[in-house]
Amino acid sequence: MKNYLPNVYIFSSVLIVIVCVAFIIMSISEYYNVAIVQDSLLYPFGSEGPVAGTWQYENKENYITFNVITIILFLVNLLVLTIGLLIKNITLLKWSIIILVLIFLILHILQANYFKLW
Repeated sequence: MKNYLPNVYIFSSVLIVIVCVAFIIMSISEYYNVAIVQDSLLYPFGSEGPVAGTWQYENKENYITFNVITIILFLVNLLVLTIGLLIKNITLLKWSIIILVLIFLILHILQANYFKLW
């Protein structure tokens, strides 16, 4: 096992950390505003507005669920990345990149209501 990581993996890891932390902060902020503070007047829940028909904006509970799912997915990716960096395992770093792509795919599917086609 090598005692160092190639620069491309370090650069990729930094980008993944930035993306994950940014999405976690945004989702926690949205969760806090809607679930804890109960400030949902600015959110177009229901069937009107620019987000009409999307699952996450059907009601407040769906929006909260979507943000909790987002937080959990990005935290799992950060955990995989952190373990990969600590033990200098390139395979885990590659998995972290794959997981990031899968997270965006999952979130896109949830937002675009693909599951309602069946």
